[in-house]
Amino acid sequence: MKKLYFLFSALLAFSASFAQTVPGGDMETWRTTSSGAIVPKTIQAPFAWYGVDSLIIADGQFFGTAMSIPPASWQRQLYEESTVIHGGSHSARMVTAVDSLVGEFPGIMANAKANVTIDIATGSIGPITYTGGTPVSLQIDTVSAWVEYLPGFDSGTHTHGLDTATLLVQAVSFIHGIDSVIGTGFVLIPPSATFTQISAPIVYTDVMDSVGLVRIFFASSGGASVNLDSSVLYVDDVTMTGVPFVSHVAVPTVAAGSDAIKVYPNPATGTLYLSGTKSSGLVCKLFAVNGQVAATKTLTGNDAIDVSYLPAGMYFYTISDNDGTIMQSGKVAVSK
Repeated sequence: MKKLYFLFSALLAFSASFAQTVPGGDMETWRTTSSGAIVPKTIQAPFAWYGVDSLIIADGQFFGTAMSIPPASWQRQLYEESTVIHGGSHSARMVTAVDSLVGEFPGIMANAKANVTIDIATGSIGPITYTGGTPVSLQIDTVSAWVEYLPGFDSGTHTHGLDTATLLVQAVSFIHGIDSVIGTGFVLIPPSATFTQISAPIVYTDVMDSVGLVRIFFASSGGASVNLDSSVLYVDDVTMTGVPFVSHVAVPTVAAGSDAIKVYPNPATGTLYLSGTKSSGLVCKLFAVNGQVAATKTLTGNDAIDVSYLPAGMYFYTISDNDGTIMQSGKVAVSK
């Protein structure tokens, strides 16, 4: 007879989130280089992080000459900061800038390398694609950072504070040799005159594959309906946490001699449905990754569990008989 002891033995590894180091997350070490063959510009980036300055300046000078755009007009947007800091002696500063080709364009910093092209026909930059990221050994659940945000000035409405910065996180798995995004996190960064910690929880659409790397993106504009000239985002002390990944819990997915109960949809938003020919009289329990019971439902045939109040993330479930024998188990994601 398999009791819940076997489930909790599998969940012991999930009793708490563990820290996973973000290389260069303290923003203390910087590297300096130059970009632009016509008018060289000095650019900087923190260790293990990248901006899009080198590509925009180099491509802008090259393609801009055909449109009579002065090569000196292309400016850097990612800066080493030593006065506005949260911890240590440095932070990163991103600035939204205006140029005659694309208008207001946010300052961008990512732990992945950017690839960008300038489309002269449409007068736009894009699309921007990224390669690489931070390799991880955990199933990352949250990325956090300390930020300070000063929105720019809208010359049309003559107002401040309508812009919003963003933090975007992508959890990437290598499926059949192709890097695939299996989870995302996103948070808007509102104006703040002091450093505030923000966190982006990751919601997984695929809970069967492990995370190979995490991509983290900061932008000084992009969350509001309008990008404002000179919006400034300061970023410091980037961290992330996660839990060990297991492909299954330490109990049979379906016990011998039983019929599988359909548990859907996955991911679930407001309601999780259960249906099966032998579901009557069984009990379904939903567990958070720390082992706490998140929901319990006695099954009568075709049933539903309200998950709208649960935090987004990954959950385990068991379906047991009256003696506590686990008939079926698995994982399901809750998204918002």
